[in-house]
Amino acid sequence: MVSFRQPSTSFDEEDHLTLKGISSFSDGFDPLVELIAMNESPARVTLSSSNFSGENSYKFASALAGNRSLQELYCHQLLWDGTLELFADTLRGSKTLLHLKIDSCNIGDAGARYIAAALKENSSLVSLSLPTNNIRSKGAKDLADALMENSTLRRLQLQFNKLDDIGAESLAGALKLNDSITALHLNNNLITGIGLRALTKSLEMNKSLVELDIWVLGEDAALAKVKTRTEANRQRKQQVFLQTLKSGETAPWNRSRLMFVGQGRAGKTATVRSLLGHPFSIKTESTVGAHISESTVFSSIWKETDLPRNFSHRLAARLMLNGEKESPSKAKSQVPKKQAWNTFKRALKLTKNKANLKEDIKATGEDFGIKTAQASDQLALDRALPEVVKTYDESYLVDARHDANSVALSLWDFGGQFVFYSMHHIFLTKTGMYMLVFDQRDLLRENETNLQNLSFWLRSIRLHAPLAPVILAGTFSHEIKEKLQVKTIDNLLKGFIEDFGTNVVFNQRENLYFHAIDNKYGTGISNLRSSVEAATLKDVSVSQEVSVRWMGLLDQIIEKRKSSPYLTFSQVRDIGKGENILTQSELETALSLFHERGFVVHLTSTNVLKQIIVLKPQWLVDCLCKVIRDKSLHSFNEENFRKVGLLDDMKILFAKGQASRDLLDYLWENEPVEFLLDLMKRTMLLSELNLENKLVYIVPSLLQSDHFPDSENMYKCEFDFSSSFLPAGVFQRLICLCVEGSHRNNYEKGTMSNQKNIALYQNYGMIEFEKGCVIRLQECKNTQTIIVHVKETENGAKCYNVVQSLLHKVNADAMGTGLSWEVKFETRNSADYVSFAESQSQRISPWFQKEGKLDQPSVQNTNLDDFLEAFRG
Repeated sequence: MVSFRQPSTSFDEEDHLTLKGISSFSDGFDPLVELIAMNESPARVTLSSSNFSGENSYKFASALAGNRSLQELYCHQLLWDGTLELFADTLRGSKTLLHLKIDSCNIGDAGARYIAAALKENSSLVSLSLPTNNIRSKGAKDLADALMENSTLRRLQLQFNKLDDIGAESLAGALKLNDSITALHLNNNLITGIGLRALTKSLEMNKSLVELDIWVLGEDAALAKVKTRTEANRQRKQQVFLQTLKSGETAPWNRSRLMFVGQGRAGKTATVRSLLGHPFSIKTESTVGAHISESTVFSSIWKETDLPRNFSHRLAARLMLNGEKESPSKAKSQVPKKQAWNTFKRALKLTKNKANLKEDIKATGEDFGIKTAQASDQLALDRALPEVVKTYDESYLVDARHDANSVALSLWDFGGQFVFYSMHHIFLTKTGMYMLVFDQRDLLRENETNLQNLSFWLRSIRLHAPLAPVILAGTFSHEIKEKLQVKTIDNLLKGFIEDFGTNVVFNQRENLYFHAIDNKYGTGISNLRSSVEAATLKDVSVSQEVSVRWMGLLDQIIEKRKSSPYLTFSQVRDIGKGENILTQSELETALSLFHERGFVVHLTSTNVLKQIIVLKPQWLVDCLCKVIRDKSLHSFNEENFRKVGLLDDMKILFAKGQASRDLLDYLWENEPVEFLLDLMKRTMLLSELNLENKLVYIVPSLLQSDHFPDSENMYKCEFDFSSSFLPAGVFQRLICLCVEGSHRNNYEKGTMSNQKNIALYQNYGMIEFEKGCVIRLQECKNTQTIIVHVKETENGAKCYNVVQSLLHKVNADAMGTGLSWEVKFETRNSADYVSFAESQSQRISPWFQKEGKLDQPSVQNTNLDDFLEAFRG
């Protein structure tokens, strides 16, 4: 690892490093060069007040040649010592450097020529600033020639140089052809009225320049024309921008979701930190539930970011950048006249003076192909939009270029403890990418449990996202000393992959089925980043096109987070109407995409769940994990509970999986308790139960001890998942439904009767579902089965039908209908299991002893209330 020897070289909070002065260069330059060569430099570097000697320039240029992490470079008062040409050569092929400023370095015309030559080939630079460098007409001509070929530079600053009228005329000629430059700064040069008029004349053809910073004494008329024409360009862009915002145009969103799964303490959080470039920390705490973060990935450089905003603005800017919206006249053929007229009216109100309203209506109305009479009739009925046009800025187009070449990732780091598995099903999605993180040392121990854990996660991913790419990341690589050990791990993984058929991303560089990494030493992280980026770009869901309307809806949803953690579907529908999303099918499709990308939680398995859109996924995770948590790792401060008299309640929660209402009110203080209770019940994470004349809430995932019932004199029905998979959370949800059904079936005449015949354990549950129907469920993880036990005197047919229906409900609501199972019944004579069909034909008691059978209620898109009500008779 590289470290700086002196505090004079340091990174600030904005990922900015400054080397200022000879002493700082002496201490920090070589480490900086090494960081640049390793693609681990900060995004922004300032070099100031020193001698950039030939040796330093060669080192810097060599390191910069392949760099993909540096985005902004500021050089101030550097003595280049005749080596600028070497540095400029590295700019030719740069893909990531966006901003370059060389200030007060006296590069002269020769230096300008080198920069201009690089500019003809460079396709990344959006801002070039060369103030106070003694650049004259010759240098200006070279830069002007470069502008005729370059189509990406948007801002050029040449103030405080020695440009004369010849230089100004050269730049004016370039402006007639260049359609990308938006800002040109020429103040404090030697330009007179001749050069100013040439620039003014060029603006008759140029439609991109919105800012020309120049002042010439006594040329007020020409300066006024400059202001008028650049302002006209700005207003034209603002109108096109607004029109694009309200259009149905689409572009790829370039966004995905990367979900980190695996056993607890395998190194998932450390892997996320490594990918984001954060230093290794031995004090990293175990993840509670899940932690969500944001990152942009650009040329294998990962940068953690805040949640972006203004998605509609950014997408509209990309459409403008792509040339799909060059002018209002071109756009009119793509947008209906009524829509074009409404757009025009809104833009007009924000950009025109009332004094010229009549003329503007006539001129611009005709441009849109709209009759003037219609314009004057409708104008009074329109109302101004929010500050959309006024907030338009050319920086949107700079950001748009970066967005077009990068991928945004929502990173979900899931807690690996068993207690969280039931909750994970709410948040795992069909699209995106999964990274299964495992400890390589565990596989080498040849422990059957470790292999089962790996099998469990591969099967879980296949259940939820059968088409999603999966990357296997093996941690603690530094402790795997021999190549034979790596090959052993790879062979084990190869067998799993062939058995399960998951879409595992092959490690091409090392010819392995997994990526061997070490988060402490940084081993393999660069290769892992490259593989994630490559697989993401190949994923067709990432290139799915979205409309600007949808992004406008997302912007509004994100804004609503400030006032509420969730919205109803009708509220979102009203927001959608404002964004011209008028059909329910389009709104549901947009919400589905937002859910898949991790911006909202919108569960659609039932109509009731469909009515709620959770706006803050991390908030929901945190709320659920105040109840569902691993007490041994994520303990509460018991003293706080003692002070409020809830210590015993808290202990009962983690010992027996029973929560009192007082405890939940305390845990969810200042949160919408009723909403959270209802959500947990409908997602089968919690159920009500009346015990000892007291209402409690059962949380099956917190049940601790195992129980192995005496099966003598019991008849068994087996639900066998061994040919597919029995995920964690299925048995817990079965228990939840049984308890909730029992609670409702024992509700008589407005009073609650205590449930009897009830016993709940981690692997076993006995619940009197209704009078005469006692359901006994046992989960056998090693055989991937759930067994129903009944006595001979009990109604076996009804018990079977109830459990079968409950399983279908769990499958439809929580498992995406991905479960499959085979039903078998035990014969009394041989204790063997036979198929459902054979059991039915033999009328095996007590399952098929009586005539008829219970009609199974429908589960597809059936609300929990209606589903459970169907069992009451």
